[in-house]
Amino acid sequence: MGSLKQTCASFVVSGKSRDQQFAPNEITELLGVEPTRAHAIGDIDEKHFRRTGRQRAKEFAVWRLSSDRLAPGDLNLQIKDMLARLPDDPDVWRQLSAKFRLTMFCGLWMEGFNSGAPFDSETLRLLGERNVDLDLDIYQDPDYIHDEDEESLEFWKQVDANIKGAKKTS
Repeated sequence: MGSLKQTCASFVVSGKSRDQQFAPNEITELLGVEPTRAHAIGDIDEKHFRRTGRQRAKEFAVWRLSSDRLAPGDLNLQIKDMLARLPDDPDVWRQLSAKFRLTMFCGLWMEGFNSGAPFDSETLRLLGERNVDLDLDIYQDPDYIHDEDEESLEFWKQVDANIKGAKKTS
């Protein structure tokens, strides 16, 4: 199995439903760490405003602590480093998980076809003890497809054709 070209991780606190309101500053106070990004329902979506020139209010609340991208990727390291910045107190994690959805969102950029890296048992234990879900977004490096990899190129062409065929029949 090939290696991961790069990875990033974010610990995310969100409502258990999209309309669950909470004040991100309360999460900051409880965790004792400033978020990388946070907003409440009704806050102005600055990214949307810069892109369109129109104001739009956020429809959900979120508190996010993110790592920098790491190349080559090492999610075990990134997740452990991030959790080390947060409290170790089980009561804090019980309070958070009782009220909110806790997610470790991970982006993985694959070096090539069939790339990857295992999560070690320590990383999984740390997430499990804190009731943190693991969410993986996996991307293939678009520069990867080479002429010498005809077999995987043909495979993905067939997958694409099957998907398009299924959409036409439905």
